[in-house]
Amino acid sequence: MMMQTLPALLVPQKGETVIDYWMSMSPVAPVFGLEWRFSPLFREVMPDMASTPAMAGSVVLTEGDLHDEDLEEAEEEAKAVEAAEADDLTALKGVGPKMAAELNAMGLTSFAQLAQMTEANIAELSENLTAFRDRPVRDDWVGQARALMGQRT
Repeated sequence: MMMQTLPALLVPQKGETVIDYWMSMSPVAPVFGLEWRFSPLFREVMPDMASTPAMAGSVVLTEGDLHDEDLEEAEEEAKAVEAAEADDLTALKGVGPKMAAELNAMGLTSFAQLAQMTEANIAELSENLTAFRDRPVRDDWVGQARALMGQRT
C-alpha cells in the first residue's frame, strides 16, 4: 500500500515552484506555510499520531505572531547597554553638545572608539562633520580620548 502512494507523492503539484517542491519534502514544511509532502503517507502509517496538533495542519506565521512588545523590549535593552558604554564626548576639547550628538549619530559614542582611530579614520570623520571639520585633527581628539581613558600616546 505504501509503495503505491509514494510515486504519486513525488510528482510536483500543478503550479508548485521548485523551491516549494523541495521544501515540501521536509517535515518542517508546515513552518514555512507548506504542506509536508509525506503527511498523507504518515497519516496512513501512523493514524493515531496524525491527529496530534503538530501534524494536524500547516502552521503559517503572521505578523500578529511576532510580539512587538518583545522586540521593543530588546531594542530598549540594546539602547541601555549602548548608553551605559557611551562616554560623555563633551569632555573632549572642541566637542559641545551639538557636536557630541552628531558624533553619536555617526556611531561614535566612546573614548575607546576615538582612541583607536587611524589618520584615515580621522580624515573620513572630518569630511562627514557638518561643521568645524578641522576639529578632530586640530584638537587631537584621539590623543584626548586616550588621555581620558588613562592611556599614553
